[in-house]
This record gives sequence, C-alpha cells and structure tokens, in this order.
Amino acid sequence: MDYIEMTENTQSDKVSGNPIWEYSAVIDATTNPVIIPDGGGVARDWLIAIFVPLAGSGSIEYSLSNREDIKAGTGKWRPWENGTVLASADDLLGPVNAIRCIYVSGSFILEVTAS
Repeated sequence: MDYIEMTENTQSDKVSGNPIWEYSAVIDATTNPVIIPDGGGVARDWLIAIFVPLAGSGSIEYSLSNREDIKAGTGKWRPWENGTVLASADDLLGPVNAIRCIYVSGSFILEVTAS
C-alpha cells in the first residue's frame, strides 16, 4: 500500500525545544495514510486541521494500529469526532500512528503539525 511519511521541519519549538513536524496538502481525493513519526518515544498531541477555502467537504480518520500494519494496508481506522466538515475545522488528537483524509467533495487543505 502507498503511504506518506511526514518530514521534520528544520525549526524547533521555542518552548519545549522539540522538533516541529509538519504535513500540508491540497486534497481533492481520499489520501493515502500519512504516517505520523513516533517522536523518539515522546507522546505528542497532533493538531489536525482541514481548511475549506471555497466549496468542499471531507473528514479525517486516524489509526492507533502499529505503523507496519498501516503500511501493509491492514491497520484499523477510526473517524475523528468532527465527522464530515463543510467549513474549516481542527482537532487535537493524542498520540496516533497515522491519519488519512476522506474526500467527499470540492477541495480543501489538510494540515498536520506537532511539536
């Protein structure tokens, strides 16, 4: 199965000193899983945001399955609490191993950040 690995930003959080992880993409189809880095054993919360600039709708699913199962396409997925959104929305998720965006209509921007 295809998947996307998040990359580390070159900046660090000014308060914690932890690296900042980011992923951003314009979405016009259901995405492959975005693998969330393990953070070197540090449990992190991830800010997941959907920005709907014009007309669009979609939702997020997240997985607590191990990364190898996700990469193999056998991970279990759970919907985020916001359901399908028609306007910009965000949510703070505790430690997760992957997210994916479920496309419904139009286009929107997905952003994932943590530090």
